[in-house]
Amino acid sequence: MIAITGATHDPAQVFSQVLDVSKSKQVDNWTEKTVSHFGTLDGAVNAAGVIGGKAF
Repeated sequence: MIAITGATHDPAQVFSQVLDVSKSKQVDNWTEKTVSHFGTLDGAVNAAGVIGGKAF
């Protein structure tokens, strides 16, 4: 989060949403909401992961 807020120079401009990236409809909806909120999408991070067969 520090890297993101530092890059934007305005912590209020950070936008996050929980979604299942394996569901294309959820990704499409997230993309639309993000572009609607900011006007553009310059980058995204998928920070999902699995350890030992369990999501974390």
